[in-house]
Amino acid sequence: MMPIVRSRLSATGSRLGHFIASQSAPLLCVIFLIVGLGVLDDYGISWDEEEYRQATKKSFQAVISGIGTGLPKDDVQYYGTAFQWPLLLVERFLGLSDSRTIYLTRHALGHLFFLLGGLGCYLLAYRLFHNRLLAGFALLLFLLHPRLYAHSFFNGQDIPFASMFMLALFLLDRAFRKDTVAAFLLCGVGIGVLTNLRIMGLMLLPVVVALRASDWLVGAVARRHVLHTMGAFVVASLVTLYVLSPYLWANPLRFGDALTVLAHHPEILTQRFQGEMFSSDEFPPHYLPTWFTITTPVVTLLLGLLGMGSVFSDALTRPGALMRQTPLRFGVVLVVCFLFPMLAVIVLGSHLIDGWRRMYFLYAPFSLLALFGLQMWITVCPRGPLRVGVYALTGLGVGLIIFDMIRLHPYQQVYFNRLVDRATPEYLRSQYHIAYWGVVHREGLEYLLKRYPSDPIAVSSNYCWHVKRNRLILSSAARDRIVACPSNYDFYLTDTRAPLRPGIYARQVYNNTILTVEKMMLSKEDADTAAYRAAHQATIATAPIIQAAFDIYLKDDMLVYVEDPCAAAEGPVFLHIHPVDVDDLPPHRVQYAFDNHDFYWNGSGGGDDGCMRIVHLPKYEIAWLATGQYNESGQVWRETFVFPKVATGGEVDIPVHGLAELPVGEIVRHAVGRRA
Repeated sequence: MMPIVRSRLSATGSRLGHFIASQSAPLLCVIFLIVGLGVLDDYGISWDEEEYRQATKKSFQAVISGIGTGLPKDDVQYYGTAFQWPLLLVERFLGLSDSRTIYLTRHALGHLFFLLGGLGCYLLAYRLFHNRLLAGFALLLFLLHPRLYAHSFFNGQDIPFASMFMLALFLLDRAFRKDTVAAFLLCGVGIGVLTNLRIMGLMLLPVVVALRASDWLVGAVARRHVLHTMGAFVVASLVTLYVLSPYLWANPLRFGDALTVLAHHPEILTQRFQGEMFSSDEFPPHYLPTWFTITTPVVTLLLGLLGMGSVFSDALTRPGALMRQTPLRFGVVLVVCFLFPMLAVIVLGSHLIDGWRRMYFLYAPFSLLALFGLQMWITVCPRGPLRVGVYALTGLGVGLIIFDMIRLHPYQQVYFNRLVDRATPEYLRSQYHIAYWGVVHREGLEYLLKRYPSDPIAVSSNYCWHVKRNRLILSSAARDRIVACPSNYDFYLTDTRAPLRPGIYARQVYNNTILTVEKMMLSKEDADTAAYRAAHQATIATAPIIQAAFDIYLKDDMLVYVEDPCAAAEGPVFLHIHPVDVDDLPPHRVQYAFDNHDFYWNGSGGGDDGCMRIVHLPKYEIAWLATGQYNESGQVWRETFVFPKVATGGEVDIPVHGLAELPVGEIVRHAVGRRA
């Protein structure tokens, strides 16, 4: 009886395994859909979601009222309607009017389209390798990129393009497998939609033409059939692009303007990369490869590079197989789709901002190349412990991605892999542009609403539109309590583009502060406090220790910045305090040898109260301090002050002049000499 029982159990297990393998795609998609709907309300609104929604409404109205009239005048008109228009139509069809419902719906539809791209990845991988487990792994790799996953909820440009790029690759492979006019027509429509979303999609058109031409040259396809299929493909691509692009209706030649504008974006921003500030038109050549390398999960990165090497090796050693073996041929297409845009951006010096978000579509071909890498390992390793080891390591890599995504939630867009230092406090913040889309401001608003449950809350920020945008996704009652960016405000929210300073609440990722909620120390209810009176007395009873853009006074343990009249430009003010003994610093500041007390000066309202800002000095003995102001173009002013007394308490009315031009070493020697 035992052998029979075992045989039945084995058969049952085999059927279960076959069922799981055969249904892996729908099972995974259902799991991702459930998770996505569960976390939908955890994400904020990015800084240009409302801008694109309003631009879409404007272009839609322009189309209804008259062809090409009333279109947006800036570069927004060149971004495609293929994704934004359906979002607007759903909004109108459902009769949505509440901003919270509108944005939750938009986020849900964006994430669903991302999942559709994952399904296209699965189908394409199965066609290439005829292995459902490998295809399921490809689906996991595509959907489990932390940055793309988070962006799928609030990025209505880059993620739809990346998802559509994957679907276009699937349609391309399908067209060549079926080899019918109808299949090439559908492929043309797909690439037309892709190019409408982002002009970079045009690169697939010459790829298809080159593949079809090679079929004809080697005699694999008759010339007449090549002409029919290529004619259908090209016409379908161009007609679809034209129909979906209102800016082309009056003059199709404006496509050249769109190419120029989007290749060298007119908006020039200054951002941090590897510890230095660069404008978006002068990033070094390794900017894009570096961002891709340090923000792509390590398991995908290694398998993708391995897969790329495998495709190169097979193409060079077995060139004849390029025409006979569809997987190898398509592998070459994937390599071209990954390397060509990256090289084009570097050679042409295209303007990039916010890391590599405008190039997220590169992950579509790269995730499929990772499958080539895994397939190579499986082929090379004989059945047994080595192959089990490959599966185990790959599973561990995927498990680490899931672990990181859960730990970061809902800020997976700040993901960095283990190739960079994620342990040192504030290191990533000092080296790279992170948490840049303002979605973190939602958490700041929700914190204030919870902490102060009844009164209106006046909130400002270093970028006011982040407050105004994220206010839209709150409930109606919560929106009514938020007063966004008035001239007099009680709370201030900052992200990673503002100097780091203490607050009543902070959100950290990888020991890096991505949000600070600061209560303005001298808000209306605090105006008559002893601190204010003491600060005011300092401006009367003592002489300023520094006179620059501000008059700066020292009173007891307070440093008081005053400007009269209030005319200082809005922007960050740095304040670096150097102690006599470095060991007195907080542990995370010892390596820098000074304490950072930077703050933000609001040009419309000054600092804590009107045109005054109070900074409480630390209790340890201070040697000297440096303070100043800077903007995106560089340093505006800088002054230093050497403390003439051993103790920091008591009034100091002896100004020290002439130190601003001294090198740091000379300032320190000067301070030590005065103490001696």
